[in-house]
Amino acid sequence: MVRSAIIVFMLLIGLSGSRQQLLNASPDSLKFELSRAKTDSARISILAAIANKFASQKPDSAFVYYDKALELARKSNNLRTLYELYNSKGTVYSDLQNFSMALFEFKKQLEVALILTDSSLISASYSNAGSVLNYMGLTDRAINAYKSALQYHNLLRDSLKTAVLYGRIGNLHLTAGKYEDAEAYYAKAYEIFEKKQLKRYMTIVLQNLGVIEKNRRNFEKGIELFQRAMALHEEQNNTLGVAQCIGNIGGIYYEQANYKKAIETIGVAIEIFRKHDATYDLAIALMKVGKSYNHLNRFEMARKTLEEALLFADSTMQSLQIEILEPLAKSYFSLGMKEKAYETLLRTYTIYASLHTKENSEIQESLRLELEIERRDMDMEILRKDNDLKENTIKWQNAQLVLYLLAIAFFFVLLVLLSRINRVRKRANADLLIKNAQITQQKEEIEAQRDEIEAQKEEIMSQRDQLEVQRSIAISQRDELSRVNVSLTDSILYAKNIQTALLPTSKELSESLGENFVLYKPLNIVSGDFYWVSSPRTQGANETVLAIADCTGHGVPGALMSVMGINFLNSIVNESGVTDPAAILNAVDDSIIRALSHTDEMDKSKDGMDMAVVTFDWQTMEMAFSSAKIRVLVWRKGEVFQLGVTKASLGRQSRKGSPFETATFTLQANDVLYLLTDGYIDQFGGPNLKKFLTNGLIEILKRIGSKPLDEQRKLLLETFMKWKGTHIQIDDVLVFGVRI
Repeated sequence: MVRSAIIVFMLLIGLSGSRQQLLNASPDSLKFELSRAKTDSARISILAAIANKFASQKPDSAFVYYDKALELARKSNNLRTLYELYNSKGTVYSDLQNFSMALFEFKKQLEVALILTDSSLISASYSNAGSVLNYMGLTDRAINAYKSALQYHNLLRDSLKTAVLYGRIGNLHLTAGKYEDAEAYYAKAYEIFEKKQLKRYMTIVLQNLGVIEKNRRNFEKGIELFQRAMALHEEQNNTLGVAQCIGNIGGIYYEQANYKKAIETIGVAIEIFRKHDATYDLAIALMKVGKSYNHLNRFEMARKTLEEALLFADSTMQSLQIEILEPLAKSYFSLGMKEKAYETLLRTYTIYASLHTKENSEIQESLRLELEIERRDMDMEILRKDNDLKENTIKWQNAQLVLYLLAIAFFFVLLVLLSRINRVRKRANADLLIKNAQITQQKEEIEAQRDEIEAQKEEIMSQRDQLEVQRSIAISQRDELSRVNVSLTDSILYAKNIQTALLPTSKELSESLGENFVLYKPLNIVSGDFYWVSSPRTQGANETVLAIADCTGHGVPGALMSVMGINFLNSIVNESGVTDPAAILNAVDDSIIRALSHTDEMDKSKDGMDMAVVTFDWQTMEMAFSSAKIRVLVWRKGEVFQLGVTKASLGRQSRKGSPFETATFTLQANDVLYLLTDGYIDQFGGPNLKKFLTNGLIEILKRIGSKPLDEQRKLLLETFMKWKGTHIQIDDVLVFGVRI
């Protein structure tokens, strides 16, 4: 199209059936249902429905019902309902163009989402805030909000929403004239739209990229992009979109001073715009044609065309009116219509002054809104601190009350004790005489017991001699245990050598996979984690199979399971020729179950392993993969994708059937594939003794993914050791990386 406006990205969302029924009910019937509601959840739903009814016609009433619903939701600590209510309330404020209040509600929504720790809700809250900030003209803040929304998006699960966010950020950068940033985000959006074959969205990106190249005066590139967009419009039978692309190409011819070709090309678009009654597009196209006629000194044709363009540019299009009036005044002057030219110029300056005043007002309003946002943020912080102060005051008052009660209780107990002590003292005096008589009798008994003790002393001396003998035996046993422990350690060290010999060498890994690294840190000398690779590529194989696994337990039991797993993989892949990842997992699963079929029923549910299998097709650059609870990550151009896994382990005999399926992923040059067991991310450490977690690893990989793999291994190991600190390692650690 002729205009250089940005085409926006939109997604449509439907209502659920139950909510639709509430929306269809009248306010009176809803109020009647509210009086009969017996639970808070029912009252909240009805209050929200009444608020939604009043939202468009009686917004003040709507906010009253929203606030009642919010109050009930807070009392019942229903966080998800709070989230939805803040969303609805913020949307109504946004529709009323009360953007500062809308932003205030969406920030409350974000606070609830953060408490819920639901990434999709957090992302949606940031996206809502970004849209409002965009309407307010706060471009930089809107971009930051959309970027925050992206951080909480799951790219593979919500790729369409992610692409739309990329497009919105691209639009904001384009509006701000930051063409390189806009181009980068459009490229990310286009990659996802193209993969999903969403041609409607692909055309939007191509047209906006065409606008960028046109503004850069890279005219040939701009024409190419508009032609690609036009071809997609034709596939979708979107004649209006085709006309817009034709008009944009004509606009480029105008910028190149090829005015005849501009008139001819834009003329084709004008006929389509007339059929679709596309007044805005028509006004811009006629304006470009009129200006072209002026440059060719065909002033009468220019006058007629520009006057028609002015008819389609209504009072809301002041910038467009100025663009039409200025060349129209030139046409009048060249035709000798000087008074008409003067009137037209006077009208131009009047509109320009009005537009300038409006722009200043918008700038002032934008600044006012920004200050109001900051003020509301400060108010929220002050309110939060005031609530904290009130809570602390109440706690202090309660503590004082408890102290007073304890002091009273203490004095009461003290009085009771003194009274009892006095009674005991009197009773003790009476008992003293009796005790004296008893002591005399006991003295005689003690003398008799002394003789008995002498006899017991001789018995104790005999027992001491026996203890000395037992101590000598214990020392001998300790020395024997020490010898056995040394022997056992030597055996385990030898077992480590055997296990290491079963693993692929660095040379074999390089021949099979190219550039790679292995971060392998067993917990107890030998490991339950292992990695395995099929025949080297140098032997002419088109496919390479890579597997990593985490066996039940660690140390010797895990190592025994790992040897079993390596043997199964050698048999299934190298001997039987199976290369499909899911088929390999299912075969290993069956092999483990058969091998352990003799064990007790209780032990059967414990034995098994987690495993991921990846098959590389080096000709097509396709990666097929299947995973049983092993994380599969891909770094690409500063982003990290987490591919899907099956939440089932191998060898669990209680499971029915084989849930493993093969998925594919198209690789690109310089991609880095990471496979890892859970030892790295489950390690406790840091200042708060928490797990490292997958998100922590992803953030590191985003930063280091472009570095050489040897350096990445060193950085990952340093990070792990720093995180672990003085705490014990809790599991075997294995992280495997391959650069494509």
